[in-house]
Amino acid sequence: MTTAFTIPGTTRYHLDANCPALDSARLTHSGVFRTTDTADFTPCLVCASTAATEWTLTSENLGELLELVGPSKPHWAPLPAEALGVSTQIDGLTIWAHNGQPRTVARYGDTITRQPGGTWTVTRVEARA
Repeated sequence: MTTAFTIPGTTRYHLDANCPALDSARLTHSGVFRTTDTADFTPCLVCASTAATEWTLTSENLGELLELVGPSKPHWAPLPAEALGVSTQIDGLTIWAHNGQPRTVARYGDTITRQPGGTWTVTRVEARA
């Protein structure tokens, strides 16, 4: 029987209690629960040790991809022209310039691919349609 860790309101399970994605999720949720029933959950992208090199960005896996894709940070949605203040709505992931690649933004629905040599590319959802 395997022990896993889940966060209320999410559909991921974490096999490693020290998973960096679990730490990130603790900042936005109230508590972590230990479970052995993972039937209704999918594995965390960070601690599942998969050989995946391509992910579709969603609001659910944003925290995990923040840990996987380095260097990166959340991308804040632009405010409407008539609005004042600072945007508080995250709409994707900014991947900073690295290894000769320019800074790019992946929005929800876009596919992020890890290339050989440590670079990251983004395929826009419109480009796949």
